[in-house]
Amino acid sequence: MKKWLLVAAYLIVWAIINPYTLPDIIRYDETLVILLCFFVPVSGGLLFILYKVLTAFNLDKQKKRSIVFWSLFLLIPYGIWTSSVDDERLSRDSKETWGIVTSKKQRTGSTIVWITFSVDNNSYVTSRNISRLNVGDTVSITYWPKNPRLNRIRY
Repeated sequence: MKKWLLVAAYLIVWAIINPYTLPDIIRYDETLVILLCFFVPVSGGLLFILYKVLTAFNLDKQKKRSIVFWSLFLLIPYGIWTSSVDDERLSRDSKETWGIVTSKKQRTGSTIVWITFSVDNNSYVTSRNISRLNVGDTVSITYWPKNPRLNRIRY
């Protein structure tokens, strides 16, 4: 009975981090602080629960460790899924506005530009690795009306 509760707990955690249900404040955090404070413990919790599930099914220690290690690679398709959800949201219901490049900085091997745009009298800043834009350039921004932090730049 205990092992099936652990399996259920493991699946419930995966359901909670579903990109369709995860709160926007976590998904679109620009500082990454909230995102990391959420996903690091959740990822660790998933690994711990999986280890306990495998222990309940009486697998030997080497098999448990290798399964837990390889389960880390589930985060790769999760990231791809999250990105596809963002693309779907933008293609289904998006709006367009104009933004202005307000800052440009050269980093090791890349150039980061910061672009400011307004939606409903609120100002947003987004950044991208685009070297051919300069401060003062105007770009088209496609954003998701429910949360403008989800946006794409067209230049």
